[in-house]
Amino acid sequence: QHDDALPSPNFIINYGELPFLQESIDVIIIQHTLDYLTNPGNFIQDCWRMLKSEGLLIIFGLNRFSLWAKPFWQRNSLYT
Repeated sequence: QHDDALPSPNFIINYGELPFLQESIDVIIIQHTLDYLTNPGNFIQDCWRMLKSEGLLIIFGLNRFSLWAKPFWQRNSLYT
């Protein structure tokens, strides 16, 4: 390990405690998160607030027909 190593750009934080300034982030990647939030719209709005004007918001969601997502959709009576 080097003393001049850069800090990790990855964060794991609770939604509602996002400590970032307005228009301060180049890229936000949301992986398999929106399906589990009670109000995903507020979260997306906060992401747009933090993104720079030319920033990129990348969202990965669950494939509702995958075996991984099936328990989630069954719990929420959405699986057909």
